Amino acid sequence: VGPLITLPILVAQETDDTVAIGLMFPIVALLFLLNLAFSATLLIGGWQMRQLRSYGLSFIAAIMALLPCTFGWVLGLPIGIWALVVLLDPAVKTGFET
Repeated sequence: VGPLITLPILVAQETDDTVAIGLMFPIVALLFLLNLAFSATLLIGGWQMRQLRSYGLSFIAAIMALLPCTFGWVLGLPIGIWALVVLLDPAVKTGFET
């Protein structure tokens, strides 16, 4: 999502059109809200994993950490891989409430 923010800026520079500049704010605002929801899901899923609650949300958050949607993806990739390895351990699965 992060790298897509530059798309409206490039369009506005190439066309030099006020319509393209006017579209920039809603697109950037939408991408910001998507990034905010993405980050909130990662934080809540990580917190649930730490407390051994909601195995499904923890698993989804671990998969989302692997996706290159934010600039922090470089850190999220190894952490997401580690989280998936831990979550797939049968002993850890039994430790979750549900």
